[in-house]
Amino acid sequence: MSRPAETQRYQPPHLRGQSPRPETSTASSTKIPGNSKVRPIASNGPSKSTNVNGASLPRSRRDWSSPSTFISSSGNVSHGVLQSPAGDIKPMRRAHSGRTELDPMEMMQSVSRSGGDGAEGDALKDWGVQEQYRQWIDQRLDKHYETFSTPRHTSPATDRTDEIESLSSIVLLFRKLREGVVASHRIDAFAIEVFESSARISVLAGNKTQLVASLSGLIPGLYTAVSPPLSPDQPSSLDRALASLRISDARQELTSIYLLYRLVTDSPRAMHELLISLTLPSPPLLFRPFSSVETAAVRPSSHPFIHPSQLAYPLAAARALSEHSFDPVAYFRLLEDHSAGAYERIVLRWATDGVRERAWTRLKRTYLDVGVGWVGKCLGFTADEGKSEEDLHLKKWVQEHGAKSNAGRIKMR
Repeated sequence: MSRPAETQRYQPPHLRGQSPRPETSTASSTKIPGNSKVRPIASNGPSKSTNVNGASLPRSRRDWSSPSTFISSSGNVSHGVLQSPAGDIKPMRRAHSGRTELDPMEMMQSVSRSGGDGAEGDALKDWGVQEQYRQWIDQRLDKHYETFSTPRHTSPATDRTDEIESLSSIVLLFRKLREGVVASHRIDAFAIEVFESSARISVLAGNKTQLVASLSGLIPGLYTAVSPPLSPDQPSSLDRALASLRISDARQELTSIYLLYRLVTDSPRAMHELLISLTLPSPPLLFRPFSSVETAAVRPSSHPFIHPSQLAYPLAAARALSEHSFDPVAYFRLLEDHSAGAYERIVLRWATDGVRERAWTRLKRTYLDVGVGWVGKCLGFTADEGKSEEDLHLKKWVQEHGAKSNAGRIKMR
């Protein structure tokens, strides 16, 4: 039996008649000796190029073997990229063997911006994903406090912009999570915790927009939906039994923060309107219109969301800042009252600049010449009374407002 004829390999016309090249091994089987080194091709000048027929090809006038040097208009000398070492070229991602993978939580889309496409944009509607995302936010918070020195539950100084920006980025993560909670119609203890934590971080970052967005969704709506207020006509023993079963929340602290926010950003009137809506029972509602035959049944009034006795701190602040009973000394004393929560005192502190201006206006109207100690109390510069640093702050503030301090007295006009 004759051997089959070998299949001839195709050759282009200009290579026909030449002996075929030996087969080369694949790249995977190629081995480089251990002592071999990759060296750049160097020559004394531009190399000549020829085509497959041996004819000369047009040659570049530039000597590519020499390093590229550029001189900018400012006189700075920079070298071309061809002179850079190969180590300068880094991958955009690193694989499992040294490549950085993108964090899926970092790439999580916002429900409001994704348009509810039913795919990745709706991931935060899943309750399990929400809980994973909440844990990831806690990890971000831990990294934040490892990086910066300000303790937890304390707002950073206004000149620490990097720290404030870091907190602001976490505020936006909470906003994204809140959107997912609302879009998924989730009403439980987890939803309450998300809104509460979002409000607290917004306070630390000084983000008033996200603070009021968190508080308005939480008070009274979400609190009432999860754990409605008890009816006033229930026996006291039943009240105690039901109270023990209620979901633990921080409605007293967050309601106080909400009232203080209205006080310092809007007006005492806005604060009292909110106070009335939260502390008074809602009016009775008709089940159906009145008729001439019978009196329509009425729905009994609901129990108030919170009792005024639980809001002593914001009520004291309202009295201190009222136009009729303005008392700057009482205001600054409230800032040091540790019976209130840290977040309540931070929000109330937002009114400090306005309180000092109001106090200074009244001092100028009242006195021609007044002692430094009394001015310091009215302006809130007495936290470290007797220390030279506090005196310097007071003197600087007084000088910026056109008054002079001399021998423990301040000339107001």
